Amino acid sequence: VRILRRLPACQPPHHCSLSALRARNSVKPLALPAWLDATPLRHIDLSGSKIAQMSPTPPWGLISANFSGAQIDDWSVMSSAWYIRPRWVDVRRTEKPSLPSITGRDPTRRIGDEACRSKDICLVRAPQGRNLCARAFVSRGIYQGRSLVGNTTTYVDWDKDPFNSWLCDCPAGTYGEDGASCKTCPKNAFCPDAGQDVYANNANFVSCPSGSGTGHLGSISAENCSCNAGYYSDTGYANPYRQEKSCRACPSGTYTSRVGSTTCEICHFGVSIEDGQIMCAINRALVGFVLVLALSFLLCTWAGSRQFLGIPIEDIRQEDDTIIVTTCGAHWISDLHFPRKVRVVIHGTGHPKMDEKDFCARCLLGGYRFELLSAHGDRLEGRLDASMGSIHPVFPFVLLFSGRPLPVCVGVPALSLLLVGLARNVDLRRRYVVCACAVALLVGVLLRLCGIGGRRAPQIKRRVAEYRRKVRQRIPETRPCPSGP
Repeated sequence: VRILRRLPACQPPHHCSLSALRARNSVKPLALPAWLDATPLRHIDLSGSKIAQMSPTPPWGLISANFSGAQIDDWSVMSSAWYIRPRWVDVRRTEKPSLPSITGRDPTRRIGDEACRSKDICLVRAPQGRNLCARAFVSRGIYQGRSLVGNTTTYVDWDKDPFNSWLCDCPAGTYGEDGASCKTCPKNAFCPDAGQDVYANNANFVSCPSGSGTGHLGSISAENCSCNAGYYSDTGYANPYRQEKSCRACPSGTYTSRVGSTTCEICHFGVSIEDGQIMCAINRALVGFVLVLALSFLLCTWAGSRQFLGIPIEDIRQEDDTIIVTTCGAHWISDLHFPRKVRVVIHGTGHPKMDEKDFCARCLLGGYRFELLSAHGDRLEGRLDASMGSIHPVFPFVLLFSGRPLPVCVGVPALSLLLVGLARNVDLRRRYVVCACAVALLVGVLLRLCGIGGRRAPQIKRRVAEYRRKVRQRIPETRPCPSGP
């Protein structure tokens, strides 16, 4: 101790005693001898001083060592004993302090005995604060593989390199191997808190389970992963711990376009959905199938009505030695020139030479008139007049010649071939056929209401109906005829 007091470090304004050495803010370089460990010093304060020579080992009874702001030329001279004998060591505001088992290594989470791989010292980080950064390291000695009793707290600049990489963790919502390189958690992933394991839980971001995702940055748990459009679950969110409760794809024929759905919706008639789609789209093949099938029903029904109901006759008269039949509206006889004429039968005219007789008809332009010929195709002789009745094409002429611009015999097979092509892309069901029949019936009613197809009453019937209407206007109530004597 007497020799120590002769050293420059103990000369005024510095102070030395049996238990303490205080040499603060010394501009002149100080030298601590190698035999410093033989002194009974309990406290050493060299803060702010320049130290040219450092003792490899500290005194055995040292309690505190303050090197904050000091300039130590060679940190490597200090052995690990400096960090396991005192109760605390302060190396803040120093340049590149060298701590054993840390310098020259990649940052790791020194939080448990897993870090105690050295033979003589176990250095771990102190408990973290609110900002997930520890202010110091805690170290203890190791003898024959066992930790010694008593810890040494080493205070460092925790917010500066390289100690921030060792002492800090990334907060929840961010990820990184250490607290010095935190990145915001991307979309469709989550980043939990670092945890208390040797390896941080958020060293890398965790992707959301299949079929789920996040629409924002910085998610912190799997509960932020909501089911994507086209997927659903009981809660609308992913469950990474129970696969059967996690997001599942909507069954075939159903969809959901919302995020976080708990159910899937069924596509309505006329629209469908394919695997991988998130919303229903118009099924063009199905709509075309129904319309073509409805048109085929219409053609067949229309041809049958021509066969059984006939075409109402407006007038039969002679024009230039030719008997011309005018129908009530378009008779829809094809304009195509066929080798044979149309065979027809006339009913309900009240003319004995025409009712229930076979004739031939040749179509004239205009769709309302055609020439009436004999059953052999010759011109008729004599005068034939009528203002009522109906004309019936004989089967199969109703199919061969009925229809504009193509006859039914051509249109129906063509539509049938088109139906076969459309049916390959349509899931045929009974309701589709029922829908086609309903469409055909609706179109037929509309055509009838619009007067298309020539179903208006003959002229003589219209005149009788008009006369009866006028009689009802003049005599609203019927009166019995007076009885005679």
